[in-house]
Amino acid sequence: MRFSRPTFASPFKRVLFWFALVPVLVAIAPRLESPGSALERISHFPLQGAYGGLVLLIVVFILRQRPGSGWIFGFVVVGLVGDFVWLFPFLPTKDGVSQEVQGERIKIVQMNVLTINRHFAAVNGWLLGTDADVIVLEEVNSLWISELTPLLKKYPYRVARPRNDNFGSAIFSRHPISQSRVVSLPVIPVPAVFLELKFKGTRIRLAGAHAPPPLSNRAVATRNEGLAMLTLWRLDEPEVPSILAGDLNITPYNARFRKFIRDSGLIDPRRGRGLTPTWPGLLPRQVQVPIDHILHDKKFRTISLETGPRIGGDHLPLIAVLELKK
Repeated sequence: MRFSRPTFASPFKRVLFWFALVPVLVAIAPRLESPGSALERISHFPLQGAYGGLVLLIVVFILRQRPGSGWIFGFVVVGLVGDFVWLFPFLPTKDGVSQEVQGERIKIVQMNVLTINRHFAAVNGWLLGTDADVIVLEEVNSLWISELTPLLKKYPYRVARPRNDNFGSAIFSRHPISQSRVVSLPVIPVPAVFLELKFKGTRIRLAGAHAPPPLSNRAVATRNEGLAMLTLWRLDEPEVPSILAGDLNITPYNARFRKFIRDSGLIDPRRGRGLTPTWPGLLPRQVQVPIDHILHDKKFRTISLETGPRIGGDHLPLIAVLELKK
């Protein structure tokens, strides 16, 4: 059987054909563990690829009687199906609905404050109002640490590593911190914070991390090596309940994230609850991506996961309520 090459009657149809390839590339990219920085970046946008595919589908339907439309239609459909494969696990289901109280609950807030943000009072007020047990912050510098002093009245336990390069970190806790350490991620030395909490008689391990955005192969390598380091942390004492919170600059569709989840045994609470996107907070929800995470092991179950308001930063805060299984 021979297939004829696509023919296009106008430059517009040629442009449309190349646009039709975009949803296909977006669907393929999450399957690749080492796609290079360009494909790495588009691997995080299957939702946006699906939106674009639907628009193209409407255009192709209008032009369906013209030469080349069949090829464009085929690519668009393949791209839509591929993008939906990545989105399907995150559709809200009955399994994602919270149940009655069965054990002790811990509330975690994850927030990238944005170093240049100056809405200190608003951030303090909102964080105090969440009544969280633990607050994990990224992009804090010395000024932010100073301005967050009001939190110490409610959160007397703190580990902070302020920096002026957008990679400072801090964790505030209402519960005693029995031990802590700050370790630099490989390749690009950005800090990750590891600590242990005494939570109502239970020992809990918690990590806070901020990976660099995947704007270069070096940054991608840092993030990937950081995920490998976090896997080792998780497997070091698997019998102890563990939580990881941070701006990991990776979406749950990405091959490296899925490998991290498999290897570490951590659970992504977004599955079955919706995407809960967090960045960029300035834009409509439809174009945001979920790059901030609160992950936990099987000793917890997720009661709720939601985003907070944008308070001067470029990320939305993420709030999770977790319950220790009896």
